[in-house]
Amino acid sequence: MVGSPIDPFPSREDLCDLLLDLFIGEDTPRINELDDTLDNLLCKGLEKDTNRLRVKWGGTSFASRSKSFRLWIDTRRKVREIQRDLDFTDTLGGGWSALFDHVRLRNNGGYKEQYKAMKKFNDLNRWARSLKDDILLIESGTFDEDVTDVLNELSGLSVLDNVIQSFGGFKEGVEEYNRRLLAWFMKE
Repeated sequence: MVGSPIDPFPSREDLCDLLLDLFIGEDTPRINELDDTLDNLLCKGLEKDTNRLRVKWGGTSFASRSKSFRLWIDTRRKVREIQRDLDFTDTLGGGWSALFDHVRLRNNGGYKEQYKAMKKFNDLNRWARSLKDDILLIESGTFDEDVTDVLNELSGLSVLDNVIQSFGGFKEGVEEYNRRLLAWFMKE
């Protein structure tokens, strides 16, 4: 159960379970259904832990990590918005190619849905271009690490640093997830 009537914010263990399912577990419809809830909970968690994390990481480092994290949340939301608008429930990894195939097959080649998909493609690229400086965060090479650090702290995984480092699955799961997420935006 996520949260309780007394404390609507979920426990760190609940967040940890959701994140492990997202990054390491099966890419299930359950996760897709909970993505909006997960994003909202994570944002509230960051607000709740801002002072603690600012002290732990220092102001500049906190600002960088926080900015990367918010960009990650915005990117997830933008891709989900497009997937919902086009009734596309496939996994992230399929990207635009899978989405256009889905639209073509679902509508027997109908041009109106293909037109709608192309408009969404242009909207997403326009949104990505508007980010300008934020794209530098992704290209700097610290984006995955920043997001992983914030998620580790919010979920309580940071207390298991030695275990996590030897396990490696969570960080690698975040990196793989981000590769699939950013494929919607970035040209290889």
